[in-house]
Amino acid sequence: MQGTKSDLLRLAQDTELRALMAALDHKSLTVWVLTEVELALKIFEEAQPGDQRPRAAVEAGWHWVRGEQGMWEARKFAHPCLAAAREADSEAATYAARACSHALAIAHVPSHAGAVPGYLYKAVKTRYGSETAEQVLSNLRINLRKAIENASS
Repeated sequence: MQGTKSDLLRLAQDTELRALMAALDHKSLTVWVLTEVELALKIFEEAQPGDQRPRAAVEAGWHWVRGEQGMWEARKFAHPCLAAAREADSEAATYAARACSHALAIAHVPSHAGAVPGYLYKAVKTRYGSETAEQVLSNLRINLRKAIENASS
């Protein structure tokens, strides 16, 4: 297994990421995460064509952000997304679907955002390798700083 639990734990405990995420309000944090999990959707859909559960979860998150759907209604898409993770044929798809589920769960509890970088990292590392995963992590930090700047403007 290329993506280890230590990757998830390391990123969940990353003080810089935690501090940056804490600088965003609830909806801005959700927007940033939903944008970042587009790569997870790509990885999942390459491995599991036709399974739309992670996409439906991400779309429900966007509906919540835009005020088109309440949190309780949006939350209904999280469990099918987790089922897609359990049923996936590859580790990369499993990690990707978990990233999508946690992205949606932020609508309910913002602290779910802390799991997304780890699952996204693991999905990318498993699918494309460590070098690409490190680049994605670097871009994630850059995009998070930009989200903070945009939210402050």
